[in-house]
Amino acid sequence: MKSLARDLLRGYLARCPISEGKGLLYRALAEALLPGEREVIASLAPGFRMVLDLTETTQREMFYFGTYERKESVLIRRILRPGDVFWDIGANLGYYTLLGAACVGPTGRVVAFEPFPAAWARLQRNVGLNTFPQVRLVNAAVSSAAGTGNLYFHRNVPDGIASLDIPNSHLSSVACRTLSLDGFVADGTERPPTVMKIDVEGSEKTVLDGALGLLSGPTPPMFLLEMEDDQFARHGTSKLEIQAMLFRLRFAAYQLVGRRWVFCRDVGTARSRNVFWASPASELHRARLQAAGISRGHV
Repeated sequence: MKSLARDLLRGYLARCPISEGKGLLYRALAEALLPGEREVIASLAPGFRMVLDLTETTQREMFYFGTYERKESVLIRRILRPGDVFWDIGANLGYYTLLGAACVGPTGRVVAFEPFPAAWARLQRNVGLNTFPQVRLVNAAVSSAAGTGNLYFHRNVPDGIASLDIPNSHLSSVACRTLSLDGFVADGTERPPTVMKIDVEGSEKTVLDGALGLLSGPTPPMFLLEMEDDQFARHGTSKLEIQAMLFRLRFAAYQLVGRRWVFCRDVGTARSRNVFWASPASELHRARLQAAGISRGHV
């Protein structure tokens, strides 16, 4: 009976389009209906599998809801096409890596960058569960230049909060290789990305600093960028500094308002944690935004 009730709850949370009341139902039933195993292999939309640790809050939600960052995931699925190239910067467990692989198909390409050893091990395991030969894994931190750096972390688990170059005597650290996206593109072994996801716990500006050639080139990528003021402040930057940089490169910002992505004139006022960036000057970007039902806006 417990397993049947759990399956019914998972099916409802994952498939029912009505969102009202889902959180209340989840909080009331999810803990009691958990399976006995700490780790499970779960099938997620639109067609990949992941090992999930049910003792971790985010992974437990993924198990029940069948997705992660639902609205961002829907956006990526609407923007990406078979044959596209998707780069996942700060891949962690590999959710967006696998989502991208399912979207671009065997004619596309996915490159996932992850430096933290615990996350790297889980990323490899999750990619290995799926038949996605189009995925390449890179064990390095993306930064402004090639070299070495230190990752600081609270716990040696893949919780997605390891951060580059914030010395703190209260945290543990591990050395890692660093690279820049411009240097990676110049290597010539991979096609430049059509779309990127960048989530590096406050080091987003260093990623962008090392990608100015890519972002200002004739075929710049669209990208989903995590933008959190408190994380930026710890790295000596801000939403407005990053906005100024990207506006100079003729990118426009799109934020989540309710269930829709809408043009955002000032990311300082954006409430969504993730902001999508695209260039209205690009014919490809305009077409993808239109197909995703997003008003382009102007810069």
